[in-house]
Amino acid sequence: MKKQAEAKKAAEEKRLAEQKKQQDAKKQAEEKRLAEQKKRQEVEKQQAEAKKAAEEKRIAEQKKKQAEAKKADNRAQQALDNKGKSAKSDPQAVLENQKGRRAMIQTGAYRSQEQAKKIQQRLADAGYSASISEADTANGKVYRVRTGSFPNQEAAQKALARIRMQGLDGAVVLGK
Repeated sequence: MKKQAEAKKAAEEKRLAEQKKQQDAKKQAEEKRLAEQKKRQEVEKQQAEAKKAAEEKRIAEQKKKQAEAKKADNRAQQALDNKGKSAKSDPQAVLENQKGRRAMIQTGAYRSQEQAKKIQQRLADAGYSASISEADTANGKVYRVRTGSFPNQEAAQKALARIRMQGLDGAVVLGK
């Protein structure tokens, strides 16, 4: 009987050891499953944060574009408003206003002073006194060749016709 009791005890210990081994394996499997689940949740959280950041960036860019478009619209509207403020000119009123203004003839605007002096000499040879004036423009310095101080635009046009007969060209410029 003692052997039977010892055998029973050994079988019970073996069964308990086997049961403990199964419980440990089950516990390890559960811990592994929980760790994987936690890892998946962490990855999903990172993906959600990245997606949220991308969406926020897209919205910020969209707002920036809208703000820029609004600024451009405001500038365009302001330009239109400014343009609308300028007085509409009546062509007849402009002509009447210019009748009393003095006029001169500009025969050219040259980049080099030598060219301007040649034209000045040709005008002198044709009997016209001409002056050269320097002017700074967006394209650099130019030398304007102008002649005469006529009482009005009509007198300047007649003189320009005579200058053209000498082989020179020009334009009537009204004084201020």
